[in-house]
Amino acid sequence: MDELSFNRQVKALEKAMKEANQSKETALSALQHAGIVDKNGKLTEMYRPKTK
Repeated sequence: MDELSFNRQVKALEKAMKEANQSKETALSALQHAGIVDKNGKLTEMYRPKTK
C-alpha cells in the first residue's frame, strides 16, 4: 500500500468512527454490525471474558 492509499484509508476510518460515535444509538449499531455486541447490547461470546 502506498502512502496516498494509506492516508485515504485513515481518513475513511476516521470519518466512519466520527459517524459511529454521534450518539449512543449509532455507537451501539456499529458495535452490533461488527459482531462485538448482540441485539441486547451484551458482548458476544468471542468478546466475553473467560471465566474459570
